[in-house]
Amino acid sequence: MFDRIRRAMICLTTSDDTEIRDKLDEVKYRRAMKEAEIHVRRAIRHEMIIRMEIEHYRMREYNMTAKDLQDQKWKQKQERKKAAKAQASQEKLRLRSEYCPYGMPASRRRPVGGQASIDPGNEIMTEREKEEALLLTLAPIFK
Repeated sequence: MFDRIRRAMICLTTSDDTEIRDKLDEVKYRRAMKEAEIHVRRAIRHEMIIRMEIEHYRMREYNMTAKDLQDQKWKQKQERKKAAKAQASQEKLRLRSEYCPYGMPASRRRPVGGQASIDPGNEIMTEREKEEALLLTLAPIFK
């Protein structure tokens, strides 16, 4: 094909034949059309690549937003668990103080020589234990 084009160009430069000039013009026109078509295809491909990149970027953003939302929900759930545990331990301490008015359960108090009275006025209790018992018995009144 290139030989034809070269021959046509040589003929064009050497002769004034209109038929040869028309053939050469047709070859140039076809070449120009192919190049234009290639440019159009490249432009279309380039636009498609840009659209695809934008779509991938949006999908990544959406996935990251969904992941962030999921992480936020998980953190809130963990915080609620911690708060529930803290509240349960506070409730447990409150209930323990109601059931053990003298600061500690009967099994942990030290009975002395057969006298296991839990009376605040009993001489078995130390001064500190007496103060704690008095505070614990008076605490519900001031609430």
